[in-house]
Amino acid sequence: MKGFDDKLLKLFEIVFARLLSFRNRSKEDGLPSGIEDARYGTCVEMLERKYQNTGMEAASLAASVRIQCLCRGSWSGHQKSTALKGLEIPTFVEIASSILENVSVEALFHGNVDIPGAKKAAALIENMLKSSGGGVLPKKKHYYQFVSKLPTSKEPVIITVPSKDAESRNTAVEVYFQVGKDNIMDRVIIDMLVHLMNEPLYNQLRTKEQFGYRVHVDSRWSVGVMGFKFSVVTAVKSAAATTERIEKFLVDFRADLVKMTPKDYFQNLLALATEKLDTFNSLSEETSSFWSEIRDKRFDWEVNRNEALALRNVTQETVIACFDKWLNPESERIMMVVQAICAPNGDNDGHDGNSASSGRPEVESAIDVGPFCDARVKEFHEKVCKNQNLGKIFT
Repeated sequence: MKGFDDKLLKLFEIVFARLLSFRNRSKEDGLPSGIEDARYGTCVEMLERKYQNTGMEAASLAASVRIQCLCRGSWSGHQKSTALKGLEIPTFVEIASSILENVSVEALFHGNVDIPGAKKAAALIENMLKSSGGGVLPKKKHYYQFVSKLPTSKEPVIITVPSKDAESRNTAVEVYFQVGKDNIMDRVIIDMLVHLMNEPLYNQLRTKEQFGYRVHVDSRWSVGVMGFKFSVVTAVKSAAATTERIEKFLVDFRADLVKMTPKDYFQNLLALATEKLDTFNSLSEETSSFWSEIRDKRFDWEVNRNEALALRNVTQETVIACFDKWLNPESERIMMVVQAICAPNGDNDGHDGNSASSGRPEVESAIDVGPFCDARVKEFHEKVCKNQNLGKIFT
């Protein structure tokens, strides 16, 4: 919540009290006072539409499949929609009460506040939890998300799914490289490589070759596991051709990285460090940064400053060595490719092996896309990763 500091705590108290009113309720009790049964029906309908619209864009679907493959506890829109069907008020109330029986709270009180104000907010939360019944969830019972351990191989794992929107002509490709558990040195080397690759990737694939209108590379931080993600959305190239082109880019980029002069390398390093030391543009931006540290259980309140300092020890030779270890097509890598392929546009589309719809899996209709994707994710966990994960990152 955000707003004027003299009203914010009162607003929080009202909303938090409504949440806690679902505690200690049975099926027979029904919804808490002040919530009409008709409102429940409206909310279920809105949620159903949200789940059905999940992954309508090819890029969104590819990202969703990647996340589900990496994180075993994440659920698809189709799985949520299926679970929502037939969820009547008595069952909902019983489940909500069970969820809220024991809870833990992590809070960020940030902005135009002082320490007495923060202590007042903490006391308010504690008193409301005690007065509403229920207990405190022990730390050893806190939910923890585990990340799949991808295999190391010369050949990438490729997951191909059909896009949901039959009218869209966009195919999305995500090429993900898993690096390993979080540590600050690997983190800043990843950032340095992304900084060096992003502009030439966009310039070559988007501007010169016009592979697609969306082309970028970024770092990925998945519950404490680091990696890279190359993403291309195209309406003119096949998923296979796009994947091959990203691989070729990596080969070409390595040659450019080796030939880069020390002066050019240092200028790029300085630019990245300066970017990390930029001040936040708004209070909400700073709050978001702090909250992400809480959510991700890292609790590094000066993460940008610490990363800028760590960059001082990142040499060009180190960057080349890490590129060869993580990304070089000539070596074994931990790599996964997700391809969300559009429907054919015309009788011949997709049959020449070169169009955006080439290689699309066969599904009867859009409603079959959800179960198809869920089956592919399950197969990935069981057959590719053999249900292995990287263990706890933060405790």
